[in-house]
Amino acid sequence: MSTAISLMVGLTPTKVERSSDIFNDYTYPNEKILFHFDDDVTLVLTHEQRCCEDVTLEDVVGDLNDLVGHPLLVSELRTTYEAEEARGLGDLEEYELNEGDVECIKRTFADAETYEWAFYEFRNIKASVTLRYVGESTGYYSTDVNFFVVINDKLHELYLGDFPKDFLTMQPEARLTLLKEYISDQTSK
Repeated sequence: MSTAISLMVGLTPTKVERSSDIFNDYTYPNEKILFHFDDDVTLVLTHEQRCCEDVTLEDVVGDLNDLVGHPLLVSELRTTYEAEEARGLGDLEEYELNEGDVECIKRTFADAETYEWAFYEFRNIKASVTLRYVGESTGYYSTDVNFFVVINDKLHELYLGDFPKDFLTMQPEARLTLLKEYISDQTSK
């Protein structure tokens, strides 16, 4: 699946941090994972709060600091969505979940009308880190985890449509350069 998160493949984080304090307001009240690249580019994973949904970073498997200093070889999303009538949770083997994850998912969403869980995996030559998000909703509001770039101390959602069609196949340094140009263009608006 090609998502904005894929643009991080080949990039080397200089710092990765988990924070609930930065950009903490009604729209972005949840925990955030910040990936810093160079001095000019910070990419953020968080949920944009709308109304009647709850999205939580439930677990980080691995050490975020192990992602620093080495190019990311994998940056991907695995997700599933279940509606009320599908309480059986479907074929969980497809998602390579362990028994503890399955039980946690079942307990978390016992009363939700719709629920989703998302696994973001980041891997480099040194380590692998998986972020496990869970979301519940009335079914009307999204439980997606959003991908943002920091511009002038504010979060701006990233869309692949804002970049050339071959963006994800470009060399990592070319992608980083385009991200810096994007930030510069957005700053001047």
